[in-house]
Amino acid sequence: WLSADERKFPSGMAAAAQKIREAGILPGLWLAPFAAKTNSAIVREHPEWLLRDESGTPVSGGCNWGGFYGLDIYNEDFRAYLREVFDTEEYEMLSADRKELIRDISFRVTEIKRLVKEMTEARKKANVIEDTYERALAYHEIAESLYDLRKPIDKLEEVVDNKMWPLPKYRELLFIS
Repeated sequence: WLSADERKFPSGMAAAAQKIREAGILPGLWLAPFAAKTNSAIVREHPEWLLRDESGTPVSGGCNWGGFYGLDIYNEDFRAYLREVFDTEEYEMLSADRKELIRDISFRVTEIKRLVKEMTEARKKANVIEDTYERALAYHEIAESLYDLRKPIDKLEEVVDNKMWPLPKYRELLFIS
């Protein structure tokens, strides 16, 4: 989304934004900064920015527009790139509903990561308990925390489109949908 089609925008995007402003309209763009087309320059030049599964395979972000990969928002270089790209005054808004969706997804993922980290640490502590009864009690407490983990996952499943969710959703596992 950084290279404009010169046939459609022969004077460039800044000139298009200025014309929009002159018409009394706030220029804005709809874009997907957390995804890259499979044949894009970002994929070719920065494969380390791609979100990858446990086996190292890039995670598909969807199949529309020829297919695209998810980008890793935890990669510091990618985040610096986004800050640089969006440090512009040419286009002043992102769709408010998209910003809210991005915030919601980010919040849920952060909460899930925090809870998984807590569970992992608790499991490490439980693993070294010698007494089997005490270890079983510790594992029981860890299992109870799965209910807390289920809440942000359920909310995340609600906001992410079924076509973009890479796994069966909980309601599908229960044969509800």
